[in-house]
Amino acid sequence: MTAGKIGAVVVGAGLVFGLITAPFFMEKVPEGHVGVVYTPSGGASKIITPGFKFVGLFNGVTELPIRTQTIKTTLSVSTNDGKKIKMSATYNYKVVNDKKSVLHLFKEQGAQTPEELEKGYLYSKLYKAARETISQYSLMDIYGEKTTEASAKVTKDFAAMVEDMGFEVSDVTLGAPDADPTTQAAIDSRIQASQETEKKKIELENEKIEAEKKKTVAQGDADAQLIRAKGEADANREIQNSITEQVLRNKEMEARLKFGWVEVNGASGVNINK
Repeated sequence: MTAGKIGAVVVGAGLVFGLITAPFFMEKVPEGHVGVVYTPSGGASKIITPGFKFVGLFNGVTELPIRTQTIKTTLSVSTNDGKKIKMSATYNYKVVNDKKSVLHLFKEQGAQTPEELEKGYLYSKLYKAARETISQYSLMDIYGEKTTEASAKVTKDFAAMVEDMGFEVSDVTLGAPDADPTTQAAIDSRIQASQETEKKKIELENEKIEAEKKKTVAQGDADAQLIRAKGEADANREIQNSITEQVLRNKEMEARLKFGWVEVNGASGVNINK
């Protein structure tokens, strides 16, 4: 076999060996993630971006999400009136997308998968934040209008707890609690009483509105009568002021011209001179 043929065989064998072993040297990192390449001893060697990358035959890769992930879980916590409840919780998280943060997270948590981080480290911090927050509220608060406020507090505390580890957390939403039958019956009773109270408030408000309406109408009638009376009084006063001595004399002259002069002569009778 000539040297040229031997070289061709060697090259061909190398290509075949490369094709066979390539999958063992490559790793595909999905979109929205970064990969941390680590050696058999557990030390991180480099960060790789999405796509197919050569990582080495004996190296491992752990993938971390840099795109927002939505996680749903369940928490068991207690309220300040001693009620133990289960409630759903949903939150968003991702890993800060810079080399320093990713390497720090890997150094502290090791080659854990995102699922392991979610069920372990992240869950423990969420539980701590929720437990401390819910313990400040009563059961009825959590069932009512305080849920949104509590969710905001948990979001703030949870985010602060995991920030130094390289996580960004947002939008924690606490669901309606599950309660035992006795507690649920008490809740239903409280809700019904609250609804009755609200109904009475509405009825009372309607009565007040109706009374105010009647008062306004009555006041309007009284004002109208007062205006009419004032108008009549003003008119009478105007007439009275217009009756002068001269007006009376003129009226007397008009009467004499029309009816004649009337004289009373004691018991003898009345004489009319025309």
